[in-house]
Amino acid sequence: MSSLSSLISDIVKHPNLQQLTEAQVRQNIILPILQSLGWPTVFDSKAEVRPEYQIKSLDSIISVDFALLSQDKPLFLIEVKKAGANLSQPKTEQQILNYAFNLGVNLALLTNGLEWRFYLPLQKGPWQQRLFDSFSLSDSVAVDRLSLFLSKNSVLNGQAFHAANQQFQSNRFSQAFPSAWNQLVNQPSSALIQQLQESIQQVSNHRPEAQTVKGLIDAYAKQIQISSILDSTPPLISNSPLLQQAESTYLKIGKNQSSIDHFLQDAEAIRLYANKQGWSLDYKFNQNYCGFKIGHSLVFGLKWSGKNSYDLFVHLTPTQADTFALSYSKVESNSKAVYYQLIPGQIDLNLFDPMFQLAYLSKGKKNSVLDTIVVPARREGFQQVFIQQNAWWAIKIASHRLTEIKYIAAYQSAPVSAITHWAEVSHIEPHGAEGKYALYFKAAAQQISPINLEGGQHPQAPRYTNLQRLLQAKSMSQVFSSSD
Repeated sequence: MSSLSSLISDIVKHPNLQQLTEAQVRQNIILPILQSLGWPTVFDSKAEVRPEYQIKSLDSIISVDFALLSQDKPLFLIEVKKAGANLSQPKTEQQILNYAFNLGVNLALLTNGLEWRFYLPLQKGPWQQRLFDSFSLSDSVAVDRLSLFLSKNSVLNGQAFHAANQQFQSNRFSQAFPSAWNQLVNQPSSALIQQLQESIQQVSNHRPEAQTVKGLIDAYAKQIQISSILDSTPPLISNSPLLQQAESTYLKIGKNQSSIDHFLQDAEAIRLYANKQGWSLDYKFNQNYCGFKIGHSLVFGLKWSGKNSYDLFVHLTPTQADTFALSYSKVESNSKAVYYQLIPGQIDLNLFDPMFQLAYLSKGKKNSVLDTIVVPARREGFQQVFIQQNAWWAIKIASHRLTEIKYIAAYQSAPVSAITHWAEVSHIEPHGAEGKYALYFKAAAQQISPINLEGGQHPQAPRYTNLQRLLQAKSMSQVFSSSD
């Protein structure tokens, strides 16, 4: 595979690698690598690389960037994103895995040309748990992993699928080990205590009582347990172009290598923590900080506070932060965030867990997806269309909203003056004048406790909100935010 190694070396050295568009990644990275792995670029009756492979769904035809086929049967699906795209977004993962799952395809790949994430779509469990391998193209293992999981011979003879299953099971054992070990420590069996009695006797020539051994286990429990921060999420690739860029930036502004290593280590610990919670957060490095965000809103992260020191920040008000008793020294606070001094490389995220939970909850509510359209409805139209026909039409909707809308709610005008019903949207179709649409429901609208008019917020045109926010609201002021 010397040709593959040479090809990858040339790719990672490309000066504009981070700026490649999705089409450029497909053309300049994916296709050359597939060709180097033995996949034919011309017609072959036994194997084929088919771009823009079309998949029929219930009401549309969708396409995946590449399908690897054998005798016209898809064996492997590949979805490609632009260079630097965040592949950990749930929607991004679910897209390719849904395609593969619905087709019954055993293997799938999600890549931005730099990061490569391999999945077993037909395994049980949440999408993110179906990931069995992840690496950067610049990693030393890239050639071997690509050859094993993606070469034509390996895919066609089933070796790729067999190796993927082995890797998947190994990952599952690794994921289970911390919990199994901690359970063993917290609830030691009589067999473990007896084994320890015998081992201590061999070392000290005295056999301790079982209760003494149990006391020693309790005393050392914290030291011998595996940190709860460890989880099954693949690590942020230590030599990825993004981190290389961050490291280079920090060196240029005078940070020493040891401090940078600790900074990136603690940033990785925070990322692992967030992934363990099931939180989908983007991360951003610049010369001042590493921040974890929901949308455009920072939640928490690390910020340089001196030449070789840095603090942890959490986006809470000082009043919110003061409700938590922490052993960490608070060094700064403002109306938006609080800062705590860290010993580089020794962060204990368990202590910050309650603060992180509150910060994430607060930012999550603020950035809730606006998946519900609220429409004003007069009594006659509401009864005849919304209730009897399970539909609503002639709604003016901006094109960028169409993919977000999952639900519809009706605000009945006077004398009701309240939101009273909601329904899940089945599909949306153009209706009449350009920019207007008809929404059809999956089932009959559901009635809710009236959400009454307050503060003159009578909606004259469609407004947008989040379904969870809507169902929890008691007044109109809780339904719409100023950004809706």
